[in-house]
Amino acid sequence: MRKSFIALILVAGISLACGGGGDPWSSMNLPPEGEVVGSNATSLTVYERQGSVSSVRNKWVAALKAEGWKKGYENKNKGDIFVDVTKDGHKLLLSVKDMDKLVQVNLSGTPP
Repeated sequence: MRKSFIALILVAGISLACGGGGDPWSSMNLPPEGEVVGSNATSLTVYERQGSVSSVRNKWVAALKAEGWKKGYENKNKGDIFVDVTKDGHKLLLSVKDMDKLVQVNLSGTPP
């Protein structure tokens, strides 16, 4: 319980420091695992400590599809994965990168 509270305070603090309380990402049902290290109106960055680039990609794509986003072009480059998703005329780029002992997830664009 205490760790969850501390994590909530950290996420709230980072959100306020990176662009205020109007975080558009909070309304999306994204995977809860990982540490949010940056969030603003056009970008969300999360570090995940467990899983491979492929398994983290699968989890995030499934969460976006569940929210009504449609998967478009996907590019794999040296172990990193980039996926375009669209919904209601909005486009996001999901990038999943191996950072040695972490997997970095970056979601950029303008959510509805």
